[in-house]
This record gives sequence, C-alpha cells and structure tokens, in this order.
Amino acid sequence: MKTRRFHSIIMVAAALFVFNGCGVYNPQCVDIPLIERKGEVKLEGGAVVLDKTLVGHISTAAGVTDHIAIQGHIHGLANKSGLGIKYLQLATGYYNKMGRLNTELYLGYGFNTFAYTLESDADPDPYGRDDGNIHIAFAQFNCGWNHLANSHIDIAFGLKVGYMHDSRIRTNYYYDWYYNDNLGRWSTEKSIVGNRLLLEPTAEIRIGWTQFKPSLMIGYYHAFPDDYLSGSRLSIRLGLTYRF
Repeated sequence: MKTRRFHSIIMVAAALFVFNGCGVYNPQCVDIPLIERKGEVKLEGGAVVLDKTLVGHISTAAGVTDHIAIQGHIHGLANKSGLGIKYLQLATGYYNKMGRLNTELYLGYGFNTFAYTLESDADPDPYGRDDGNIHIAFAQFNCGWNHLANSHIDIAFGLKVGYMHDSRIRTNYYYDWYYNDNLGRWSTEKSIVGNRLLLEPTAEIRIGWTQFKPSLMIGYYHAFPDDYLSGSRLSIRLGLTYRF
C-alpha cells in the first residue's frame, strides 16, 4: 500500500512538473529568488524523464552587492538526438528588504525557440507547422516573504512586463488522394513576424527547511495582441531550491 501511494505521488508530481503546455509560448515559471544579502546564492531546478527524453530547468540568482542581484534561467531537454534549449533568460536587478517584506526589480532578456505542429480536431492529419523563435525584453517586479513559520515557508509573487518579438516560418500542408488510396502531401511556406506586449504574473511557494525547500510555481500569461501565440496560458512547475 505504501509503495503504491509513493508511486502515485511521484506520478502526480511528474504530471505537475510538465504541465506547461506545448505551443509557440507558455509561461516560463522562472524562480522568484527574493535575494536578501550580498554574497547570497540561490539555486532552483527540476527534471523528469518523459518518453525517453529528459526535460529539465535550472535557475540561479546571486546578490552581487548590498542591493544589486543577477539571475539566470534555462529550460531544455536532452535525448539520444542531442540537447535542445527551449528558453534562456538573463537579468540583473535591484533588491531591498523592508521589515519582513522582500522586493526585487529585474531588467532582462529572454530567448525562446519553438517547433509547433498545427492540428485540427476535425482532421487527423496536421495542416501545418511553425518553426521560429521569440525575443523578450522585460522588467519583472517580485515581492514576498522568506523564512515564515520558523523558516519553513517562503511565499513569493512576480509580475513580468515585456516587449515580445517573434519570427517564424509557417509551413502549410495540403493533401491529395492518388490512385490505390495513397495520400500525397505538398506544402507552402510563409514568414510571420509579430510584436506584442507581454503580461506574465507568477506565484511561488517553497516549503521545507531553512536552506533546502521543494517549490511549486504557477504562471499565467496574456499578450496584446495574442494572435498566432498557440499554446497553454497556464503553467505549473515543481522544483527543488537551495539557498547558500
């Protein structure tokens, strides 16, 4: 019974970890570090194996001076075909502590790559494919509390506001039936370029010990305009954090 319960917990955790959708863009759920002092270093990461592919992410942040911090984040995958980077983010910012409340303001850059198959519920065959990348220049404000409940709980909230530029090649598929029931396919390509305003709120809770805590993050995004941005607007991600 205990073994079955443990396996159920692991499966639920894995499902939550990968519930960040598939598509052109999904909320990235980058760790909200809430740095408190110069010399402090924070690491957060997680990984799961799905269909012989290792999917993982890692975030790091550090207090460089009494009020300046830097942050980096990478989300990628690895399988027998090689390594792939899905999202990369670098940022620098200002942090401050007012009583128990921690605040941060980061300025940064994010880069996202995607390959997305276009499908319809009415037709089993895909009607197209998008291949491209997204560049995001952003500002993010974070606030929250560390070491609540005798240092066992951290609670953090973040809001990212960014300028998003995406460029892609859209391939449209067309099908023809030939004799002997053979299906033939031909395609056309066109370039699509878009510029958008991105709003991306996130929330994170970390529960554990003073330095080591499992974490749960929830993220949502909305873009103006939101055309061509196929994918889930909601992401949920599990991770492990360690604070030096």
